Amino acid sequence: GFGLSYTTFKYSNLTILNGNTVNACDLINVSIVVTNTGGYDGDEVVQLYLMQSNATVPVPRVRLADFERVSIDKGDSKMVYLSVTPKFHSVVYNSSNQTWYKPNIYIEKGYIDLYIGGGQPFYYQPFCLNVSVLITNDSPLAKCKIQD
Repeated sequence: GFGLSYTTFKYSNLTILNGNTVNACDLINVSIVVTNTGGYDGDEVVQLYLMQSNATVPVPRVRLADFERVSIDKGDSKMVYLSVTPKFHSVVYNSSNQTWYKPNIYIEKGYIDLYIGGGQPFYYQPFCLNVSVLITNDSPLAKCKIQD
């Protein structure tokens, strides 16, 4: 009922495949090795969260950006690939038109923090790895070829 497993998993080798510095409209592609360290075969939901602590407007404290369910036999490891699209690190500015709400969705330059593990960062901390990525420029989301 609580999504608990009868086995345990270890996360290692977190890699940003396209580097720790990216342009606003780039996908951020990551890989991570997940190892079943327990005594039973099992499934794990590998989750990628991000935080934008330096955003200039209010944003969610943490956002789920991608996830994948993997089945891993006891003692085995699997490489898992996840991505963050520009939409998941965008911010919303209000327009200057006070009559109608028209959001201006932008990607801000600056650092974002990625957390990968079996649950939310700071809640599921022992099984979570993290890395920072620098977004080098600002851009309206509408100008990105890949948005979702």
